[in-house]
Amino acid sequence: MRIFKVPIIALLLFISGFTAGSLLKKQFFIEFLGMGSNYLYLIYRPVHQFVRIRYELYSNNKLERLKAYYALYDYNYIDVDFLAERYRLEDSHLNKRTIVWILGNAPDRDKVKRFINKEFEPAERDVQLEMLGVLNRMGQGVLRDFIQERHIPKALYRIILGN
Repeated sequence: MRIFKVPIIALLLFISGFTAGSLLKKQFFIEFLGMGSNYLYLIYRPVHQFVRIRYELYSNNKLERLKAYYALYDYNYIDVDFLAERYRLEDSHLNKRTIVWILGNAPDRDKVKRFINKEFEPAERDVQLEMLGVLNRMGQGVLRDFIQERHIPKALYRIILGN
């Protein structure tokens, strides 16, 4: 009977560790990228790529920040709230367009729609076009409703629709 206890205990420890890691992974990653604290170094040693992304996100060089946004996309870490905050902090139109494009691939479409609703008016025209493109990829009904609600001129959304 004692022989069976060791594998069961080991299995329970493995399952509990795996579950805890799965649940806390996203929160730790966002906390780490947000430069909130460095206590994560005490828990684990992050891989080199995440350290690089963290410092590129807060770089003064807009191309370094652009690389970091694409790296987040490549690693499939598309957090709408985090990217929306980065959008508001960003001063480069190219980087803003990239953030909008990345948000178009986010699984939480309702958050993305709320973000676009809030940021559409103050955005530059090229960023607005990207936002309309994101809404178009969500479905014709989504774009049509947005256009009717905002009274957007036909010339602007025809560029997206290709008509």
